[in-house]
Amino acid sequence: FDMNTMQWSDLANEPLAQLVKQNAKRKVYRVVIDNVTLFVKAYAIGTIKDRIKNSFRDIPAKDEFTKLYICQDRNISVPTPIAWGINPIGSFCYLICLGVENASSLLDIIRDKDADDMFATKALMATAKMISQAHCGGVLHQDLHSGNVLIKHSTQSPTLIDLQGACIANRSSDASADPFTSDRVNNFAILIADIRNNITVKQLKAF
Repeated sequence: FDMNTMQWSDLANEPLAQLVKQNAKRKVYRVVIDNVTLFVKAYAIGTIKDRIKNSFRDIPAKDEFTKLYICQDRNISVPTPIAWGINPIGSFCYLICLGVENASSLLDIIRDKDADDMFATKALMATAKMISQAHCGGVLHQDLHSGNVLIKHSTQSPTLIDLQGACIANRSSDASADPFTSDRVNNFAILIADIRNNITVKQLKAF
């Protein structure tokens, strides 16, 4: 697709951009260009405090862009990063990623009372395996909940999203094949606390 098709720095007034989620710090837009689905995350950096912080560190969009590439290099399933940028007046930065097609959040799957139990169980088991792989690759997701895991309908394969706050260790230092260090166990515990009221005891044991 042609990156010049739309105004990436003015998504609020861009007809091709559909707002799908927002909070005080960021907005997420869905964009379809030439049958390619993209998700654009726009981070607000308009305050003086934000601008001072960003003079000493990577801006959020660049930071997450880099983390996504590192995760892909370590064979961890994450959205494919396309580009990052900042608008001309510096009030927000944006990250463009390839969309994950035909997928739902793990949260939606386990909340769906009409869903196949075996599908949800396989999705939970695949999620646990993927998180263990991420931990052993030195990647610790700092906001690990069922809304940040996408499950493809055709394969039950999971994808981790929203990695801007993730901690990534150097392969030669903290990364190891031990998935049971205290911080990794705590990471799993946060996810279990999030999902346990929406799954069966059998599914929890499988996870």
